[in-house]
Amino acid sequence: MRKYVAILKDKKKGELTKELLHKHVGHLQRLTKDRRLFLCGPFKDNDSAMQILICKTIDEAIRLVETDPFIKEGYYATYEVNELMEANEDNNWLMDIPVTEENGTVGNEGTLQQTSEMLNTISSNYILNHLLGK
Repeated sequence: MRKYVAILKDKKKGELTKELLHKHVGHLQRLTKDRRLFLCGPFKDNDSAMQILICKTIDEAIRLVETDPFIKEGYYATYEVNELMEANEDNNWLMDIPVTEENGTVGNEGTLQQTSEMLNTISSNYILNHLLGK
């Protein structure tokens, strides 16, 4: 299974009803029960939100987003779905994959190997907590 990040955008502020909110939460609860939802929540900008979905294909992820009442009923006007290339210690922070190598060095500060060594000193928990705003 792969992870897909869905960004829900262009919120229609002032149009949220209790009924719509309950439908949306029910959708999230079903995704959680089916082990399809990894993480979700709104951004502080109050205009967009994120869902990280666990799916086999991008088409499945798009289908799950399109069945969200927030999308179906137009509370969020647009969305974007992209596959996440998860970086972590187990895969050397993606330093050795062709896409990263094709991008060349990481600026004038050093090579990809030097950057990899630096990233390996950072705790995975710190990164996750930082992303979650803890």
